[in-house]
Amino acid sequence: MSVISRAWHLLRRVFRGRQVEQDLDEEVQAFYETMAERGMARGLTQAEAMRAVRVTWEGQEQVKQRVRETRVGAPMETLLQDVRYAWRMLKKSPGFTLFAVLTFALGLGANAAMFSLVDGILLKSTGYPDPERIVMLFEKPPGGLRNGISGANYLDWARQAQSFEAMAARTGSSIEAIKSVSAPNDV
Repeated sequence: MSVISRAWHLLRRVFRGRQVEQDLDEEVQAFYETMAERGMARGLTQAEAMRAVRVTWEGQEQVKQRVRETRVGAPMETLLQDVRYAWRMLKKSPGFTLFAVLTFALGLGANAAMFSLVDGILLKSTGYPDPERIVMLFEKPPGGLRNGISGANYLDWARQAQSFEAMAARTGSSIEAIKSVSAPNDV
């Protein structure tokens, strides 16, 4: 189906919905009657033929519903029906509506706060140029666990460093001292 044809069918359903439904009713009814006539031509009574058609093709309303589901814009129509139904139910019980709106607002606020926290801690830049070049060094004694370094070792490393532009010591979560080391950049 071309885009123009789809647009035409969608506009027709939007502006002439009752006519489209009436056409669907007539078409399904005509189909059932034609199928019943074929059954009567094979020797069935009218009641038997109509029953055979309903057994073979389901009820008329089920057939119409399947046709509606295959139409252009059916998901949007279903969404609008759901929104209308939800609005009617919310108008019926204002206490529940207030509770739902407050819960939604609380959830939205918590989500915004969590995003701001994650954005500020994890996603934002460190404020240093080339943050991918920042490294953390640890001291690991033979057979021991990784741990921080002593102040004397830090000063030795800072004096002897030739591959780093600058070094800093950290205790806990704060930087205690930043010491620039004038060393050639070997890296």
